Amino acid sequence: MLQSVVKQFVASAPDQLSAMQEALAKNDLETIRRHAHKISGSAGNLTAYAMAKTAKAIEQFVLGNEPAPLAEALEALAEEYRRLKDFVLNVEELGIH
Repeated sequence: MLQSVVKQFVASAPDQLSAMQEALAKNDLETIRRHAHKISGSAGNLTAYAMAKTAKAIEQFVLGNEPAPLAEALEALAEEYRRLKDFVLNVEELGIH
C-alpha cells in the first residue's frame, strides 16, 4: 500500500512542479500556494520532511505576500523532489518493499 502511494506521489509531483513554474511566470500566486499545500501535506505523510518543509515555506511566502524568494524556493523544491525520486529508485533497485 505505502509503495503504491509513494509511486503515485513521485509520478504526480513533476506535473505539480511544472504547474507551479508556469504559475510563477504568470504571477498566479494562488495556484502556487495550492500546489505547495498539496505537496507539503503529501510529502509530510510520506516522511519526506525536507520536501514538505520547502513546500510549506513556499506556501508561507505566498500567504505573506513575499513573492521575491519564490523562484529560488521552487528550484529547491524541485531538488528535493529529485532526491526523493532517486531514493525511491534506489530502494526499488535493492528490492526493498
